[in-house]
Amino acid sequence: MQAERVQTYAAVHPDLAQTVQGSAQTEPTQVDADLARELIASGVTTQPVETVMAVLAASREGLSINAAAKASGINYRTAQRIVEAATEHRQRQLAAVS
Repeated sequence: MQAERVQTYAAVHPDLAQTVQGSAQTEPTQVDADLARELIASGVTTQPVETVMAVLAASREGLSINAAAKASGINYRTAQRIVEAATEHRQRQLAAVS
């Protein structure tokens, strides 16, 4: 009978896990969006922001450039340019901070 009364916190607040997971994903998404816009503005690519973000996310998740390209529906060379430019951008930011 007591077992019936015991409810886990997650059962009482089912949206909490989704909220925590959503907020954890918001930061990388915003960083990717900002970087994607910067890469487009600097002429690295003419792909839409969503496509550049997809390549950046796939790369961050450890997918190969070829897999990122296929998942994003673009060719290998375009995905390679995006990944290389993003890496250079991050290195410049680290160098500026150091």
